[in-house]
Amino acid sequence: MTKTDAKKLDKFGVFIENSGSEITVHCGQNLSSLTRRELQYIFGHNLNFTERSDKNHVAYIRQRQDTGEIMAELEGYVTDDDFEKSAEIALSASSELDAPVVKLLNNLLAVAISRVASDLHIDTSDGVLDIRMRFDGLLINYAKLDIRIAAMLMSRIKLLSGMDITEKRRPQDGRFSVWHGGRNVDIRAASIPVRSGERIALRLFNREASKFILNDTGLASLHVDALQKSMSRQNGLILICGPTGSGKTSTIYSMLNSLSGRGLNIMTIEDPVEVELKEIVQTQVNEANGFGFADGLRSILRNDPDVILVGEIRDEKTAEIAVRASMTGHLVISTVHSNSNIGAIKRLMSLGVDKSLLSDCLIGVFTQRLVRSYCSNCKDFSIKAPSHKSMLPSAFDGCESCFYTGFSARVPVMSHILLSNEDRVALDGNLISKLKTTDMMVEEAMSLHEAGLTPLFEVNKLKSE
Repeated sequence: MTKTDAKKLDKFGVFIENSGSEITVHCGQNLSSLTRRELQYIFGHNLNFTERSDKNHVAYIRQRQDTGEIMAELEGYVTDDDFEKSAEIALSASSELDAPVVKLLNNLLAVAISRVASDLHIDTSDGVLDIRMRFDGLLINYAKLDIRIAAMLMSRIKLLSGMDITEKRRPQDGRFSVWHGGRNVDIRAASIPVRSGERIALRLFNREASKFILNDTGLASLHVDALQKSMSRQNGLILICGPTGSGKTSTIYSMLNSLSGRGLNIMTIEDPVEVELKEIVQTQVNEANGFGFADGLRSILRNDPDVILVGEIRDEKTAEIAVRASMTGHLVISTVHSNSNIGAIKRLMSLGVDKSLLSDCLIGVFTQRLVRSYCSNCKDFSIKAPSHKSMLPSAFDGCESCFYTGFSARVPVMSHILLSNEDRVALDGNLISKLKTTDMMVEEAMSLHEAGLTPLFEVNKLKSE
């Protein structure tokens, strides 16, 4: 059996077949006795074990997978007690392949996905395995487990993600996916060595492209109209700005989704490809192999695209190619690291883009942020608290449903500029100050505060930028 087959076998594990009258476990010949006992415990009665050689087991699993019979589906809802029980049982495991470790990770992912966490952090600190989840931008302590589980749990994640489980001295990244509640959830994993050993961060994405609908992003109608007006152009450059976690990925994918199915060749170059979209050709940057944004963009231009997404303009070469592509019959959508619309334009100029070319091709610039909104169950208490009118970040008592943070969702706010002919003349003359308009993001956030939906310090964070 090849090393590749061995790695796939680790991922496949066992296949459970329930005919109603009996349960059959299809497995490899080296399934441990501990795993067998754990399976007996999970299903509560005698099982029939059908063993195959490792090579034949891989072939069997592939065949069943090809026929659509295998779905690695997590349980719909897992309680905190279920998770704690699985953590106790995992102490009896001896490797990352044992069923108790598999169950522990499955339970942890089920908890995170069902509670709509965006990230999972698994860390070893102070002699414990520290597990935290990010909800609405806040990192919340979820559990502290026995440090003896850490190595097995992290190795399990590495196996699923396609990482090297023996490598602990350098950062690695990978990805895998699970089924939960009838939907496919894509999980991006990144490991890094730290003083106390190693830590892994997991980012969770819903791979259902159907959720990327521009009118359902929560953006105000004037911004949606502006985005649609920009996308109606046959060629030009559209910039979407915002830091990590500002919701710009959802906005960009919603834009691409609205353009698909219209007879257009839509191609992307991303780092990484976060969500797979139907009818769209997606390419991932691979800097280790010398394949960056500039190289990918050159290759895309030779494949007759109509619409191009450039994940990020981060260097002079990419900026030059993106601008020239937008002037030669292509609609280019991209992101730039900046805190404002004007900052995005200045950033492109600092990368050497000729201002006359930029004034000709730039359609619009959109800057986005996410503002946290109060939990509906304890909103009345939060509004009456002093923290509601605080200019500095403050804590709220909250309730159980919001993990005692006071917040339960985030609302997108946006500021945009659509360039008119007068603006293009101003831009060409380097009079960027003429483009400055009222900051719509701050106005929208202040409206949310006045409506009792968010505290003042959420508005103040936008002003400081």
